[in-house]
Amino acid sequence: RLFLGGHSYGAPSSILAASQAPTQKLDIAGLILHDPALGMGYGRLSGLGSILETIPTVSYTSDEYNAAGVRFGDLTLHCRGAFHGNFVDAPLWAPPIVMRTLSLLIPAAGP
Repeated sequence: RLFLGGHSYGAPSSILAASQAPTQKLDIAGLILHDPALGMGYGRLSGLGSILETIPTVSYTSDEYNAAGVRFGDLTLHCRGAFHGNFVDAPLWAPPIVMRTLSLLIPAAGP
């Protein structure tokens, strides 16, 4: 069984991949989405309701996405104080000087 996950533009990619699971004989255990950029599905997400009803889905939203009303799946959790950029893995590999500079230049990168 597989869990699929995606952040921002990766979320619609995960949703679309999960929708193809029956035809690809994949057993999707669930979806974990971080700040899903749902507008990036180019209208293809709206017809997937019946397929996705069988796949447990949880979404986590930052302050920006929560304020915009982004909701998807069985449960959407708001991570208070989180920025969109807090969901990326850059702080794990980028030197602190890079992350500090990014947080000044790109507010979404977070503090």
